[in-house]
Amino acid sequence: MYSMYTNVDNDSVTDSSTYMYPPPLLMLCFLCSDIEGLRRQSLEGAGMGFTGKQCIHPTQVAVVQQAFTPSPEKVDWARELIQAFGQHQESGKVPHIGCIYTTDNPQD
Repeated sequence: MYSMYTNVDNDSVTDSSTYMYPPPLLMLCFLCSDIEGLRRQSLEGAGMGFTGKQCIHPTQVAVVQQAFTPSPEKVDWARELIQAFGQHQESGKVPHIGCIYTTDNPQD
């Protein structure tokens, strides 16, 4: 199903991850004066897994950057994951730290 915010279907983010392609960007918001609409579209797209949005006017850049910048909590979580992965890499296991995407055997 096509979204009003993108020129790609909703599976494109998942497909890009599966096939290791960069995720698609959200389409332009042509109404430069509709900053709240732009903010809503950007936050919704970030929540769906998109990693950016195209801009056509300098007034849009700060809103889009704010929506797609990870929260401090997400940055801390990512750093914790990287650190834990490094510690467990020798054993051949990926640590469980609140992430559903792991590759180790659940019986281990």
